[in-house]
Amino acid sequence: MHCVFVTSIHLHYCYYILLLHFVEKGRAYPGSW
Repeated sequence: MHCVFVTSIHLHYCYYILLLHFVEKGRAYPGSW
């Protein structure tokens, strides 16, 4: 996964990437939520 580092900045960045990924997934498949 994208999460490798444990610093807060990297955690926030990883969370943002993960959230963006889920948003893109929801956009591609409007019934997957």
